[in-house]
Formats: sequence, structure tokens, C-alpha cells
Amino acid sequence: MQHPQLKVINKPTKKSPTPCGKRNIYFGSLGWYLTPIFHRGELSYDHRVPGPVVVEESTSTTVVYPKQILEVDRYLNLLVRMAE
Repeated sequence: MQHPQLKVINKPTKKSPTPCGKRNIYFGSLGWYLTPIFHRGELSYDHRVPGPVVVEESTSTTVVYPKQILEVDRYLNLLVRMAE
């Protein structure tokens, strides 16, 4: 059985992602934050965005809390990690 080939991006995008807006979002005990909102299509390989941030697309929403960081890998996966 053949598996589909994954699109691999080896060259980072130099353009920084631009939020499409901001909203006040409540993060429980962390309180309210004015949070940038991104369209998923604005994010590309090697982008790193510190939380809080929200990423919206037609079938899902990704919420990144304060003290976390959003990273985009070469397969365009969104990775959420604790900030160092």
C-alpha cells in the first residue's frame, strides 16, 4: 500500500504573520487578555507566535494560552509548547 507524500517546506517564510483582529478572552485564573486572532492560512513554516493567541480555520480553532508558544513545523502542523 502506498502512502501519500507529505508536502515538506524546507525554507522558512520571512514574512511575519499578521493578525486579522483582537478579542478580549478570559483564561480562567490567568484573567482577561487582549488576544490576537489569526487565520490559519497566514501561518507558515517556522513562524513562532507567543501566547495568548487564537488560530481560526473553517473546521477548527486553536487556543494558545499565556506562557505558551505556537510554532509551525515544516509539515505546517501547529505545535503548542510551554514558553521557556
